[in-house]
Amino acid sequence: YVARALGQPEAAAARWVPFLAGLHDIGKVSEAFQFQVPDPEVRERLRQAGMAEDQLSAPDTRIPHGVITAVALQDEILCAAPFELSGPVRKEVATVLGGHHGLFPQFQALVRARSVAKKGTWRRSRRRMAECLGMLFAVPEVQAPRCLDHPGAMFLAGLVSVADWIGSNSDYFPLAVLDPAADFSLDAASYLERARGQAHQALEHLGWLGWSP
Repeated sequence: YVARALGQPEAAAARWVPFLAGLHDIGKVSEAFQFQVPDPEVRERLRQAGMAEDQLSAPDTRIPHGVITAVALQDEILCAAPFELSGPVRKEVATVLGGHHGLFPQFQALVRARSVAKKGTWRRSRRRMAECLGMLFAVPEVQAPRCLDHPGAMFLAGLVSVADWIGSNSDYFPLAVLDPAADFSLDAASYLERARGQAHQALEHLGWLGWSP
């Protein structure tokens, strides 16, 4: 059903759906989200990570990260190769993923978010993260979604929201980095492999595996 709604072969949808779901929190790569914690160490860590001083100005932290996700997907990530989607599909996907907390982004909120999201270093960081995720799922190698009707969009919205709830459960997915101030190395491919095993255990424990309708 999902593949048909996206106008893709099943094998392609099996890569694109987790890729899109994995982008739902890309809006957290922004001043508006990072500076919700009023800790000077946060600014210092961001500076050490390569954020220029002019990208660390006082943000409007009232803008939800889901709204920034919607703007980032529509204006930065899904509008260019290798993840380019047609305008209507891109807008639908961006709205669906931006609404993963149950409220789809409204026009005025998107306007405010665009003023925050446009800063260069944050944009480049979001793009790099999307490219890394796309490589892990080998998304550029398969056909991109060509359509998305409203029932399919609502199905995708529900899937991403529930996946987010399960993935946020630290009983199944403990923090990968316990001390952000210490040196650490996080290999994305190794993390993905570990997360797949954790996801299988979570779904098995929740009773979502081993049955048929």
